[in-house]
Amino acid sequence: METLLPDGGFMGELIRNHRWEDTVFGPLASWPQSLLTPLSVALSSKFPIIIFWGPQFGVLYNDAYAPTLGGRHPWALGKTGIEAWGEIWEIIHPLFEKVFRGQATWSDDQLSSVTRNGFLEESYMTWSFSPIRYEDGTVGGVFAPVTETTARVLGERRLKTLRELGSKSITAHTIEAACDTAMETFAQNCADVTFAIIYLLDKNRSVYVFQSCFGVKKGDAIAPLEAEIVNGIWPFEDASQPGQRCLEVDVSHFRNLPGGIWPEPSTKAVMVPLSIDHDSIGGIFIMGINPRRRIDEDYLTFIDLISSQTVNSISTAKSYQEEKKRAEALAEIDRAKTAFFSNVSHEFRTPLTLILGPLEDSLSDQVHPLSKAQRERQIIIHRNSLRLLKLVNTLLDFSRIEAGRARAYFEPVNLAPLTLELAEIFRPAMEKGNLKYTVEMEDVKQEVYVDRDMWEKIVFNLLSNALKYTTEGEVKISVKPQEKFAELIVQDTGIGIEEEELPKIFERFHRIDGANGRSHEGTGIGLALINELVKLHGGSIQVESEYSKGSRFRILIPLGSKHIPEHLLTNIIQSTKPVGALGTGYVEEALRWLGSPQEEYINRQQTMDDQKHDVFIDRLKDTILLVDDNADMRDYVFSILKNLWHVEVATNGIEALELIKSKGPPALILSDVMMPKMDGFQLIAALRQEKATKLIPVILLSARAGEEARIEGLSAGADDYLVKPFSAKELVARVNTHLELSRLRVELEHQVEERTKELIQVNKDLEVQITERNVAEIALRQSEQRYMTLARVSPVGIFYTDPQGKTSYLNERWHEITRYPVSDTKEQGWMTGIHVKDIKRIQQSWQKAVVDRQAFVGEYRYKRPDGMTVWTLGQALPDVDSQGKVRGFVGSVTDISERKRLEKEKVIALKSAEMEQRHRAQEANEHQRHLEHFIDMICHETRNPLNGIFNNVDLLKNGIAKRRILVESLRRTRWYDSLSHQIALDDEAIEAIDICARQQKIISDDVLNLSRLEAHQIILKKNVFSPKEVMMEAVKMFSAELKAKSIEIYTKFPSEDVFVMGDHPRLLQVVTNLLSNSIKFTSRSQTKKITLSMKVLSREDKFVTLEMSIKDSGVGMTPDEQKALFERFAQGSNKTYQEYGGSGLGLFICKGLVRLMDGQISLSSEKWQGTTFIFTIRCEAVDSNQKIDAKVGSGETGPSAKPIDFSKLKVLIVEDNLVNQKVLKRQLDSIGVESHIASNGLEAVQQFSKNKYDLVFMDVEMPVMDGLEATQTIRAQELANTSLGHTPIVGLSGNARQEHIDVARSVGMDDYVVKPYSKEAIYTTLSNYCKEKL
Repeated sequence: METLLPDGGFMGELIRNHRWEDTVFGPLASWPQSLLTPLSVALSSKFPIIIFWGPQFGVLYNDAYAPTLGGRHPWALGKTGIEAWGEIWEIIHPLFEKVFRGQATWSDDQLSSVTRNGFLEESYMTWSFSPIRYEDGTVGGVFAPVTETTARVLGERRLKTLRELGSKSITAHTIEAACDTAMETFAQNCADVTFAIIYLLDKNRSVYVFQSCFGVKKGDAIAPLEAEIVNGIWPFEDASQPGQRCLEVDVSHFRNLPGGIWPEPSTKAVMVPLSIDHDSIGGIFIMGINPRRRIDEDYLTFIDLISSQTVNSISTAKSYQEEKKRAEALAEIDRAKTAFFSNVSHEFRTPLTLILGPLEDSLSDQVHPLSKAQRERQIIIHRNSLRLLKLVNTLLDFSRIEAGRARAYFEPVNLAPLTLELAEIFRPAMEKGNLKYTVEMEDVKQEVYVDRDMWEKIVFNLLSNALKYTTEGEVKISVKPQEKFAELIVQDTGIGIEEEELPKIFERFHRIDGANGRSHEGTGIGLALINELVKLHGGSIQVESEYSKGSRFRILIPLGSKHIPEHLLTNIIQSTKPVGALGTGYVEEALRWLGSPQEEYINRQQTMDDQKHDVFIDRLKDTILLVDDNADMRDYVFSILKNLWHVEVATNGIEALELIKSKGPPALILSDVMMPKMDGFQLIAALRQEKATKLIPVILLSARAGEEARIEGLSAGADDYLVKPFSAKELVARVNTHLELSRLRVELEHQVEERTKELIQVNKDLEVQITERNVAEIALRQSEQRYMTLARVSPVGIFYTDPQGKTSYLNERWHEITRYPVSDTKEQGWMTGIHVKDIKRIQQSWQKAVVDRQAFVGEYRYKRPDGMTVWTLGQALPDVDSQGKVRGFVGSVTDISERKRLEKEKVIALKSAEMEQRHRAQEANEHQRHLEHFIDMICHETRNPLNGIFNNVDLLKNGIAKRRILVESLRRTRWYDSLSHQIALDDEAIEAIDICARQQKIISDDVLNLSRLEAHQIILKKNVFSPKEVMMEAVKMFSAELKAKSIEIYTKFPSEDVFVMGDHPRLLQVVTNLLSNSIKFTSRSQTKKITLSMKVLSREDKFVTLEMSIKDSGVGMTPDEQKALFERFAQGSNKTYQEYGGSGLGLFICKGLVRLMDGQISLSSEKWQGTTFIFTIRCEAVDSNQKIDAKVGSGETGPSAKPIDFSKLKVLIVEDNLVNQKVLKRQLDSIGVESHIASNGLEAVQQFSKNKYDLVFMDVEMPVMDGLEATQTIRAQELANTSLGHTPIVGLSGNARQEHIDVARSVGMDDYVVKPYSKEAIYTTLSNYCKEKL
């Protein structure tokens, strides 16, 4: 029997020993050679093969096919086809009949629901059915190689679900919509998700609330509207335990459950906890399990990913809803504020009217004229009432605009003359401010429609601001016609605006802190109002400014009336006020900024000095310095004080200091708080730093009321704080009081000096000898008296000890802090009540301070008699006499309990934040790990077949090349034309396969690169190369495609080549990606031209910055298409994807790689004019004589570069994929290499122990024993038997991550080749590792 079926592994042995007499085959000796030959082939093959023989289709199979049978192996051996595969017999039997008619057939990814592991299992097979013929040519059986593709089919199906879930969830803006969107997506893949339910936790009621479902009915027993956490229909408590990945639940007791695409219902479900917003468990996702699949690791990974995606969608929707609520609340507040301003403005106008009316009558009354003094008072009232009315009108205008109730009547005007009249109103103010004032008006021939009142407000506000913030230089206003607009420009050379403030300049109530203008007054609403008024005109406003250089406001108003609603147009002049009527108020206010306070008040002071009553004659010696930027406020305060004291005035803190420096310190200073250049707080700080001014009393005047404002003023160093409005009597009383206090202070100092002189004289006269001891005792008593007074009023506890540290004094505050009475402190003094946990440490520190005569400081707790604990800070210093002798220690005890409480809360908050951050990081890492595992699986499953496609295409190309030579020899025959045409068609078909496969590889590489970029796992390698050569290498790669599409290539490189140290492959990846895009979008243009350029931007130290560009003449892009071009999954438009395809990842990856190379990438494009991609890289420059590590063509070491005799080599191929196995063997056979085959790691180890190989190509992922374990086993054999030497092992895998490569090298692999690989890579590997034999 062994001669009939030698070897054949386990199945060969089983077949030789089987009782065939009881089967449809009959005795083994009677089997025909036509069966034994294919059976021998099958048994020696490492590819899964099954043979169906005879009219009853008896079953024979090899070792590799056994896993496909699962639990039916070896029972199925010898059984009839219908017995072995009864579940799928209806599918495969018609195919067998076709084969028995002599026609080979096949099925790709055929669904095969089989019972091989104890349950009906969903699986997918790719079959190839070929006839096995008797010697007479009739068909006796079916030869069927089989590949199970279940993992790939399920992976693609689940990846599609994840992709659709991610794309659809973006549009969900509510939690309900997010849940419903997830259900709609799951419904499209009911094979893996047979039903689903989402519950969210209502923490207030401790119940789970139904949100959405599919596959079951809302409210049914399986999906109640609410569910208790404990003892509910679902085990929510178990599912929400910490660390729970998912909980498997038996649901077979529920009736009428769906089974997805299967007729039988689901019997299992999983419950997945949902952590909404990284909080504790906020919901549960329940999912029905495919009844025909086990819950394996791939299934669990899929469940993790869809639940994570669902959580992200719900969290995003929740955040969106919260943000929307916040926006609505802000909008409601905004509306309420607008309504408030509108109502308040109306309420202000009534009393203002009743104030202004009688005032104007009084001022204009010629019959009963006012006295001069009364007239001056009423003029101030009238002027400030107008100012208040202007503010009220501005607020009212703004509230009307925001409420959409602004009344505007647009009439045609000649804009230049109108604006000229308005501008000239400001000329007196500009000239008084010593500014050059330029007015340029060009006639705007086409009519401009404006609302006159609104236009006046626009012009006056801009001119008023320009004057206010320009203290020297020029203000310029101009009107010019543009193509479709009338242009108004107001430009100044003032203080300018800082760049970070420009975006906020038109926000209402926004004011720039520290802006030094002529006045600090203002509401921050002027520019916001201008912006809204310009918008009402259909125009726009722009500002350009440079800090300390000036500002330029530019307004564009559309010409004509097409942009204005018809009902707002009029040809009748609506405004009855004269042109510039509003300007009076603006100009008057501006003129008040420009007054010369010193000259004005000196003249008035001189006239008043002679009129002062004798009762105030003593006060003439006192000078009051009044500092305020508001002219009317200066007038008012001056008028109150002028009859009582001599008054000097200044408009800001800087003027006040200069006045003090020139005229000497005043007796008292009255200062406003808010002023330009230097405010009141800054003035006080400057005064307190100088000895001559540090004791001057300062009273602050401010409109800011309230306890906080008063405390802030007094804390800044003010002696008093007076809130506006104030009465004249109160002001005089406070000034008089502080002057009297100051005078008393001076008198007391004088009396002390005089009394001291008298005592000295008396002592001399009496010749009283006072010893030094007497003087010291007097000084000591005085010092003690001062100390006791200070201790009584101190806010901290104070104690005094003798030189030995015994307490002799405790103030009242110490007793208040500790709550211990005097009677309890006799023994321990200030240490009475110190906490038992602190007393030893404090005693040691105190004793050391006493012995060493040094300072003491420590934090400790007192335990009060009532049991409460208070934290304190204790400090003490030695009290030293004039001879340096320590008289005792003076100490303080400060209550720091509040600080300690805040510190504890801060520590708790920091720990909580740290734990939250750690939790989020762990979740992110876990999610990233699952995602990487899933991507690796997909990439590996994709790259394996791609490797077979690429290398088979290469073999086909070689075969066609040989056929073409053969056909050329038949040129003169009648078969030549048809054969040549057929070869051309075959060549075209092979090229199409190659292009499609390469596109698939690009997408696979893009997905992997995206994963690496987002995980920050790309590490740049360093080698020496020429960037110019890299660009030329990319051109060479696309040379065939460029030629086929008739695209011309041009290059612009520096005359001298540049060599750098960097990552050559990554730079090549960027260039090829960009060049591929250019070819794609240029191929359909009339002009087909691509230019590659490179230039040196800069050199610094040992680094060089290069700029590289790829310019094409393709279809180009609109600005909208360019906006998100460098984002992930982004393309110019949907049309771009439909016409040109692509994953939308290429440019995103290019951007990431360029950034890693310390560069930037950008583009310029115009529709139908082509596109230019420009990117920079910064690399270490190297000398051109240095060895080049990577140059174009360095990989060409196969037969095409130099003939090498590989026939001396013996290579072991370890590969479980039959296609890749055969391709690699054919490639090695073609160059004369002797190659052996092993289908898994175990076979490789067995063959390695029997044969000596020059090199091993080892696949990494294989059944039975994988490549990593096999490599470790081989290396262990070599270590145990040194005579074996070291055989190079090169890993082959579709996993391209660096961590996979590192693992492979760590177990002993010498190199690692990523699938799909080229034959050149294989030849290069042979050349590198087998040099000695070659």
